Amino acid sequence: LELLQGIAKDIPLSFQSGILFLGLGYNTRNLGQLETAKKHFEAGLKMFEYIGHKGFEAVMTTEIAHVERVMGNYAKAKNTYKKTIKEFQDVGNRPAVAHQLECFAMIAIVEEEPQRAAKLFAAAEAIREVTGHKRSDEEEAEEAQFMSRLRAMLTEAEFNALWADGKSTTTEQAIQLALG
Repeated sequence: LELLQGIAKDIPLSFQSGILFLGLGYNTRNLGQLETAKKHFEAGLKMFEYIGHKGFEAVMTTEIAHVERVMGNYAKAKNTYKKTIKEFQDVGNRPAVAHQLECFAMIAIVEEEPQRAAKLFAAAEAIREVTGHKRSDEEEAEEAQFMSRLRAMLTEAEFNALWADGKSTTTEQAIQLALG
């Protein structure tokens, strides 16, 4: 990792170098080095902005938001997700939209909005069922923690009713709920 970080300082602006920073960001985030991960994602974002790759600009931007969320900077993360969820919807990246809804749901739990969180988690689940895309192991573990907190905030009947409501919303309705 140190060797790659050293090399990354001297590489030219290119798609490949952007991907290198994305990988470095993932690795350092998984090691719990959140500030370093954020710097790598920011460097990769600069690369993709330079070459004009909108898709990876959105990926890097949302990765920065994920780091902010994990660090407890919920307002920053939420503001970024408001932008990136629309970008992912515009390009038809439904699995990314689902993950963004899950991130909004986690923030809703922290903000003590369990009804909103339940609907957002359910809407994300409905999208994942249609697309067949599963969460990563890390995403699954994080969501399990938040779902446990959510279930403690609601009665079983209330949770079930909100879940059913969320599952029946359209993607557009779920995004509006997230943005509201």
